[in-house]
Amino acid sequence: MEEGRASRLVGRERELDRLASGLGDGGPVVTFVHGAPGVGKSALLAALAARASAGGVDVARIECRDVEPTPRAF
Repeated sequence: MEEGRASRLVGRERELDRLASGLGDGGPVVTFVHGAPGVGKSALLAALAARASAGGVDVARIECRDVEPTPRAF
């Protein structure tokens, strides 16, 4: 499913390139993406994860709504 989302990314190439720019050089460890529902945040992050994985970067996905907001739960 994630790969399908990544292949349908439209109009977010600039954002994707900006997020991906640090992947190969020890760039950001955590990136926060926010916005209104339905604007393509999940699709953007799926495309970033696909690009990172293709480049040999390990990717971890945490769905924050499923994790209690405490250090122990994280």
